[in-house]
Amino acid sequence: MFLAIQFSSTGYKNNRLKDFKSTGINVQPFVIGDFESVYLFYEKDIHKVVEILKPITRGTNKSLKQRKREITEEQRQKLRERMKQMREKGLLEKNSK
Repeated sequence: MFLAIQFSSTGYKNNRLKDFKSTGINVQPFVIGDFESVYLFYEKDIHKVVEILKPITRGTNKSLKQRKREITEEQRQKLRERMKQMREKGLLEKNSK
């Protein structure tokens, strides 16, 4: 079974292909464009490919829960005063939706 790698730039692609060749990973061109290209490699080589490409997974090590803002009592009081001033000026409704 084959897996695919997409490259968006020629320079990066050429450097990675050299790395693949030096480690013995057989990659085959699938689609070659002016700048973009897609290469296929065997599934058994996935661990070697990951070591070379070092892919980034977006969203890793992030909690789905929002972090609660930790503030001191002094900061909390300043925020209360600021909100009170905004309500007095009519910039903010107390129960607005």
